[in-house]
Amino acid sequence: MQITSRFPPARRLRRIASGLRLLVSTHPKLLPFLPVIADGVLGRSRGVEPLPSIEPPPASPRAPAGTTADLVVFAVIRNGVANGYPFVEAFGSWLGRADRLVVLDGESDDGTREALDRLAALDPSVVIASSPWPDLATGGGAIAQMTNRALDLARDGARRLMYIQADEIYTDAQRDLVVAQPRDAALEFAGCVNFWNSFDAVLENEFPMRYLRLFPADAAAHSIADGFSFELGNTVITPTSELFLHYGWCFPANILRKHVSHGRLYRDDPGYRIRGALARLMLEQRRYDRRLLDALAPQYRPVPFAGEHPVCMQHVVPQTIYDPSVGLQLLESGVRW
Repeated sequence: MQITSRFPPARRLRRIASGLRLLVSTHPKLLPFLPVIADGVLGRSRGVEPLPSIEPPPASPRAPAGTTADLVVFAVIRNGVANGYPFVEAFGSWLGRADRLVVLDGESDDGTREALDRLAALDPSVVIASSPWPDLATGGGAIAQMTNRALDLARDGARRLMYIQADEIYTDAQRDLVVAQPRDAALEFAGCVNFWNSFDAVLENEFPMRYLRLFPADAAAHSIADGFSFELGNTVITPTSELFLHYGWCFPANILRKHVSHGRLYRDDPGYRIRGALARLMLEQRRYDRRLLDALAPQYRPVPFAGEHPVCMQHVVPQTIYDPSVGLQLLESGVRW
């Protein structure tokens, strides 16, 4: 039996050429990493820097059952401590504005769940649930599947849903804008300010994505792509010029851990796998050189950040590795952002 490809030869060649161009443009510049690779071959390692220790909550968190909520903020997370997501600040900044906060944890094993439980112990509107992380070959599909699970949980008793990611920070004015939207509104943000390898640089090049965040709970919504946006069926969408702040790539040690994690998550992409392998060597050697961090993903162009960090991030900026305990202690003392 002769087996033939479903793609014509010319199309197969175009696909191969396109894949090679993508790999060349996105893989790390290897020359700066020669000392890192050499030290790895010679077994020179200082050991991976340990993560902060997170104390569990003093009492079991309380969760509302079957209550009606006008605005429900929902999110997913997995290993936010290791990956350097400022999730205590991202989630905690909605306390007092959202009627309920639903967070679905993907069975974190780095202290994230303990931190979430401490957050829930502060306010009965916070609901923490757990679900196994989807075992899919494509990372984006896993995030979207997990987000759809969280969406199902958040719908119960809700009128409006606001989706946030664990490293997204919204200003006071942006949170007020969300709260003030009518119940049938779907709100699309214009984009985000992406911090890159520090708190003082952001990416010049924008990601071509849609950022649908607020929508009616009864909308025919489902998560797509990397969980960054949603399909909303026939729901009317209102665009806004607002840019929220994306703090996912700020702490050197966490950045390297995230490259390692993404190398496994996006294991269908050779560029991610190469970055993950190099980042693992850098972690073991405790190399946090900004030049090397930038060389891991040379396709991105960082430029200086000219704005101000929101109040909820002021205590985070001086940290070299993300420690959620600092924000939790502030919230536990009565501070609200």
